[in-house]
Amino acid sequence: VLRTEWDLYSILGVDAAPANSATLLLDGYLERGAGVGTELTWGTSDTDGSIFGYYIHDSGEDRFTTGEEIDRDGENRGIVRANGRYRLDEVWTLFGEISYVSDEAFTDAFFEREAEVGREFTSNLFVRRVDPNGSQNTGLTLEANTNLNDFLINEHLLQSPGFQTERLPEATYSVVGDDIFGGALTYYSETRAGLLKLNLAEN
Repeated sequence: VLRTEWDLYSILGVDAAPANSATLLLDGYLERGAGVGTELTWGTSDTDGSIFGYYIHDSGEDRFTTGEEIDRDGENRGIVRANGRYRLDEVWTLFGEISYVSDEAFTDAFFEREAEVGREFTSNLFVRRVDPNGSQNTGLTLEANTNLNDFLINEHLLQSPGFQTERLPEATYSVVGDDIFGGALTYYSETRAGLLKLNLAEN
């Protein structure tokens, strides 16, 4: 395999901010064919995020540690991962993430480290309210997440517990270190309400 990375900002002569990057991935596999991808990152005081995508028209063979082999006869395979944060105002922040993989063997074949130690493959929306100037140490979160694939990718989920928890949605209200009775006592609490679903491993 021949892997190359191209700094698009440098090639195009763009003076990007320190938190911004754009990388083009061009790879050549002796048996599989050509792979192409991109990695983008951006960031300001109110927003940041990243996008990673990779595609290959695969004519090679997957070989697993179990000894199993799967021939790929000109299959379209790939991955898309994107996440972002946007600060709506002083108290509200919106987070979003999307993950999609063409098949359950793709990450093992091309990006094994993502399956071994990468963050959980999920697609979600997460809204957080934290008032830094408020009189109480309280926080509110609203979260909805699901798996766009019908299989699990992260090895720690496959090994144990063997499922992924989907929130459709879930709300959490937290109180952290709130003084009561003039500081005689400190109060902590967390209240959750939502609809949870277990996405069981099929692979």
